[in-house]
Amino acid sequence: MKLFPYQQQCVERIFYWFSSYQSLLCVLPTGSGKTTIFSTVIDAWSGKTFGVGERILVVAHREELITQAAAAIEAVTGEPPDIEQGSWWAEESGRLVPKARVVVASMQTLANEARRSRFSPEDWGLVIVDECHHAVCKSMQEIVGYFCQGGAKLLGVTATADRAD
Repeated sequence: MKLFPYQQQCVERIFYWFSSYQSLLCVLPTGSGKTTIFSTVIDAWSGKTFGVGERILVVAHREELITQAAAAIEAVTGEPPDIEQGSWWAEESGRLVPKARVVVASMQTLANEARRSRFSPEDWGLVIVDECHHAVCKSMQEIVGYFCQGGAKLLGVTATADRAD
């Protein structure tokens, strides 16, 4: 997939700034391709570069964002991500890859400690929060805290970083 120049520049800056920071916020307007950008980051990701795990978690708060992210990730990387949402259990959903490198999950599902604790925090190298302006809620803070405790990098993407509250 050929990126627009601003998208390519964004991907390059994400990797550049991850060399100095644990977490980054990517703010781009609606329709500018944030999902394509983070899918490209996933495609190029190597946790070894940053001394962290290889697995990548994408967290979103709505079903359509989860299915959109999963489809984009597979289109860009050629790897089918697993899904952790409601009745879909990653690593137990009958996928051909028993432990997918990428898992796309709902915030509501991972807010459940039993669901979250099935995963080892040390496995994860990158956590991406789609529509991260929702990340101020307590459950998302618990999710991020859990999955980043092993040193994973955190990338938030949104079009609306400034909140009135």
